[in-house]
Amino acid sequence: MTALGRLPPFVTVPDFPPWPTCYAVVSDHLWPQTVIPNIHLEELERALMSNQTLIARIESGLNSMRAREISAAAFAKIVRNNGRALEAMPYDLIRKIEDLAQDLEIAEWYEKDGFLPDTESVLLRTQAWLASLPRDV
Repeated sequence: MTALGRLPPFVTVPDFPPWPTCYAVVSDHLWPQTVIPNIHLEELERALMSNQTLIARIESGLNSMRAREISAAAFAKIVRNNGRALEAMPYDLIRKIEDLAQDLEIAEWYEKDGFLPDTESVLLRTQAWLASLPRDV
């Protein structure tokens, strides 16, 4: 007999049917309706996440910011999210992502407080930063 006395028997969970796997869901239900011919997944991922595509998203956000279609905080999220996904970035360019995003958020705070934010200088620095990014990755 152990110090704990007699141990109770192990409790077992009744057998449940297994959850469907992703393969089963795709092969049984979704795949026949979503087949896109002649597109390979690797090519699609490269096209969606290439530096050129990410930079184009940031440039589009920059144009929208200049046209006052989006707020400075929204553009800060665009810079931060797409900038973090860029590849082959030198460290000083990575640091500028956060610097630019924080300056844009500060400009948003100025605007909410009723002051005129200095967004044009931040947008010019963003444009200079975009020009220095590696695009061929």
